[in-house]
Amino acid sequence: MFYGVDDQWVPIERYERMKEVNTKGEVVLCEKGISHAFVTAHSSDMARLVAKALKREFEATTMELSARLFLGVLLALISQVLARGAPVGAKTHLLDEHNFETTTRSGTWIVKHYSPSCGHCLHFQPKWDAVVAARSVELFEKDVHFGEIDCLENMQLCQLNKVESWPRVLVFTDSKVVDSLNGDRTEQELRDFIDKALTPGDAAAVVQQRKYTDNSVILDATNFTQATEQGIWLVKLYSPTCPHCRAMAPDWTKMTDELADQ
Repeated sequence: MFYGVDDQWVPIERYERMKEVNTKGEVVLCEKGISHAFVTAHSSDMARLVAKALKREFEATTMELSARLFLGVLLALISQVLARGAPVGAKTHLLDEHNFETTTRSGTWIVKHYSPSCGHCLHFQPKWDAVVAARSVELFEKDVHFGEIDCLENMQLCQLNKVESWPRVLVFTDSKVVDSLNGDRTEQELRDFIDKALTPGDAAAVVQQRKYTDNSVILDATNFTQATEQGIWLVKLYSPTCPHCRAMAPDWTKMTDELADQ
């Protein structure tokens, strides 16, 4: 509760109310013996005082709401800017078509390509998270980093990286793919894959491994005719958003791996 004193709203806690009301309806207020003020309860001054106090309260509230709104918009914009390349979890980074090339230009990047609606990807996620949590600090000191690409949001980037099925982990060194791992794997298989891919002097083995995993060519209107002029081609036509296509992808990859060895 507030009282009007000297054209100001003053909290009642700061005042001692003197119970002296005369016949004119005047109330005497005393600020703990420091000063006195008199307010006529039914005068035009009281109405003016109330109006001014309400106006000040409205202006203060409006300024506070405006400040909060401005701060909220500012934080939202900052969050959007930082989201590109920012960590998804503690030690893995969200990559997209805007920051992928510049981010992977130096160092080694272990990048998981996935779809948030893919069952195999969802099953693989906790194993990926466990390996990232266990190895990221150690590998960071060696300029090795973890990243993730949502292929539903970045279809062209995933096609450029020759990702036909999810999940697929690619290892990039100075923007070049040096190794890959397809499908839902165990945590130990992922650990072994990373160790092998990062083993110095194992370039020949890496090239051999890529021979068996990167044996599907992305065809489009610019290269289809020239690419299929010679030899026999098995061509899969698919859509990344087709559930039947996603279900077929692991079997297709397995088949191409087996045929590449013949």
